[in-house]
Amino acid sequence: MNFSILKTLIFCVAIVTASAFNMRRDKRSPFLPDLSAVTI
Repeated sequence: MNFSILKTLIFCVAIVTASAFNMRRDKRSPFLPDLSAVTI
């Protein structure tokens, strides 16, 4: 498997995981939605 494809896949999974985590925690930590907005 090509490394560039693998790195892109891992990056996309990391973005989705971080977004889901921030959506769960945004009510307690107000700085997480800003971080997710910058990441995406």
